[in-house]
Amino acid sequence: MITTLFFLISEPPGSEVDSFLKSLSSTFSKGKSPSVVLFVIGIILLLLLLVILKYMLEVRKTRKKLEEILNKRDFPKITQERDFRNSKRIKVFREDNIIIRFKNGEHKDETGVLLDISKGGLSFEPNFPLRRMYVDELIENFEIVRGREKITIRKAKVVRIQHLYHKRLIALRFLDINPDNRNLLIKMISELSNKG
Repeated sequence: MITTLFFLISEPPGSEVDSFLKSLSSTFSKGKSPSVVLFVIGIILLLLLLVILKYMLEVRKTRKKLEEILNKRDFPKITQERDFRNSKRIKVFREDNIIIRFKNGEHKDETGVLLDISKGGLSFEPNFPLRRMYVDELIENFEIVRGREKITIRKAKVVRIQHLYHKRLIALRFLDINPDNRNLLIKMISELSNKG
């Protein structure tokens, strides 16, 4: 009996199911006692319940797969991290025309406009879709360009991605800068600070 129950759940109707149904009909036709009839009705209801449960599990699995596919296409979630820069941030104006230019990897030749800077990091408005970067991504060899002056950052980490109606920004924390470029960075920050 149990084998037949599992067969009903996992397989479409066939000869074994037909024989099971015939045995049920013969049970009713032979005038079995009410307790046997109730037992058979209970088995049928149990079978029906198991089939419904199996269907619900399949629907749930399909829904989860669909959600995973859709989530991969979405923009990165807005992620806030506690302020990572101990040094003072200097706001940068658009008219300062300071550009971020990526030199390596999948972001090669992509650019952004600098919004603020400190000795520990910067934020910029990208000239490319936000989904091209993600929080905790490591970025290697990009430049901060002001006129003819270029400061190369060896390595940085994406710590924040923000997408609001009036503001799109990506924030980076500096991880590795050589001494010469660090001196250039300090000089630029000082000049921007004095200007402001």
